[in-house]
Amino acid sequence: MKSIFNIGIEEAKDSLKERSLDIAIIHLVLEGINSGGGGNATMIRSHIDAYPAIKDALARHNINITLYVAEIPIAKDHPAREPQDKANERIQKIKEMGGEFAYLADYTFGRPLGAVSEWSPQLGLVECWKYASASGSTAAINWVKNHDAGILFANDCMYAMSTIYASMAAMSLGLDLICCWTIHTTAFLHESPIPNPERLMVESAAIHWAKVYPNVRLGSISSFMEQHLIKEYGARKETIIPTGNGVELDIDLYKQRDQSYIKKQLEDHNIPTDRPLAFSWGRGVSYKRLDMLLKACKEIEGRVHPVIMTYPMDATLLQLKKELPVDASLIEDFDQELMACLLQWERTEISAILSFGEPCGITPMEIRALAGNTGPILVVSDTGGLPEQVEDGIDGFITKQDNPEDIARKFLKILELPSEKKVLIRKKGYQTILSRYTCKGQIINTLSTLIPHIRAIGEEIKI
Repeated sequence: MKSIFNIGIEEAKDSLKERSLDIAIIHLVLEGINSGGGGNATMIRSHIDAYPAIKDALARHNINITLYVAEIPIAKDHPAREPQDKANERIQKIKEMGGEFAYLADYTFGRPLGAVSEWSPQLGLVECWKYASASGSTAAINWVKNHDAGILFANDCMYAMSTIYASMAAMSLGLDLICCWTIHTTAFLHESPIPNPERLMVESAAIHWAKVYPNVRLGSISSFMEQHLIKEYGARKETIIPTGNGVELDIDLYKQRDQSYIKKQLEDHNIPTDRPLAFSWGRGVSYKRLDMLLKACKEIEGRVHPVIMTYPMDATLLQLKKELPVDASLIEDFDQELMACLLQWERTEISAILSFGEPCGITPMEIRALAGNTGPILVVSDTGGLPEQVEDGIDGFITKQDNPEDIARKFLKILELPSEKKVLIRKKGYQTILSRYTCKGQIINTLSTLIPHIRAIGEEIKI
């Protein structure tokens, strides 16, 4: 049987006139349903929120999609465990679209972030990835056999092997499945100069498997990551597809909040409301460079108060605050509502994402989607996938990596901007989100790259 993923545009158009197309969309995730966390969690939650509108839009053109999600277990007493009502709400949304949610085996006793190694503390042991990949590919095969075809999105390195397992099984069973490993980080990127050799082998196997088997792809979340895969791993450009991140604007997170409400939230967390603020947040890992915010604010001491929200709290941040010393608010939490309040507060002047080699970064998208008329101006470092999101001086600012003096100079420049200029930068930033970084737009871009039938209807898709 000819794969639907390998037919021409005209043939795809003709087939849609004769019969509907039924496709399973499968996501294997580290976090996002029962587990809180960072970019992966935000990504899958945004997809769950965006897919109902996409499903309805494609159904009008005789294309039916069904969303499936599988996640490794997380123990009920794990600090990253989400409240059960929130998890149930996400699972219910998946079911309402006709899909299913499943748990995977991963050999961590529900403590995926506790199975640490010296190289990958936030991702667990490479040995665990094999079990997660095997169980994830099994779930995918059992889901896709009930549809005309399927797409498996294996998100992050712990599912790298699933594209190999699933593609081999699909070939054996005659299933029309395309497998995509969406790469959010690599050993070369965040473990150098001494990468974990086991992790390198797993990642390399998945990358080179895409050269061998025609229905395997590599998902790139940024132009930076695409070039990284080609340069460092020898990936072939034709095997790489765009799987960009985005924000889902039609959810409560992005509603406008009243300033009196925001002030109360900040006061409850002992954040000063009578001073200009500079805000950053992220996981407590070294490449996020949260310390740069403290160092830069020390350079211009008294001009702006730094606020950092992180989980788990990095002990070196607490020590740095004492050593500098610098007056700062350090909050050990991943509180989305507090994050949103800080990004809409009229006295938050700056939000700085200063990571080293950030693969993409959803946080810059969130900043500009939330800032509106009253929030901060975005500042990013000049490495990884951050600078490609920003037009320096137009919709944000780019600063030199790991250079507190340069960061401080950019902070001063923002503080001294006339209010009219700040308004223009915020407006331009929001337009950047609308044109390049909405979740619905990114999903459609990915699906149209893979599915000729969606490319065939092109601009007819109305969401």
